Amino acid sequence: MTVEPRSPRPGWYPNNYGQTQWWDGAKWGPIAPATPQVYGPIVKTTSVGTAYLLWFLLGGVAAHRLYLRRHGSAVAIVLIYWTGVIVTSAGVGWCLMLAAVAAIWLIVDLFLIPGMARDTAS
Repeated sequence: MTVEPRSPRPGWYPNNYGQTQWWDGAKWGPIAPATPQVYGPIVKTTSVGTAYLLWFLLGGVAAHRLYLRRHGSAVAIVLIYWTGVIVTSAGVGWCLMLAAVAAIWLIVDLFLIPGMARDTAS
């Protein structure tokens, strides 16, 4: 007595051409329609208006640079600015220059924000 090999259960299986095809347990059926593939990350756009609003309201904590994914320079601005403010309030007058450097950097950012937003979106 010979035992016949069992055929696979009914379902979708890949065929020799890389397509998915229906097996009903006895014969092959229709080929499944191709599913669209989406490649790459979802591109998030940044708004220049939002960046300017963050610059205006939260420039001292460099929120606009965080929003535009410029984390390193955001940390640098915060450290320079607040170190200058804190040390100056402690009585060391020359450290006010640190706060002035950060303030100038923030003013320059007024002109850099559109380009940074464009670079972030691409």
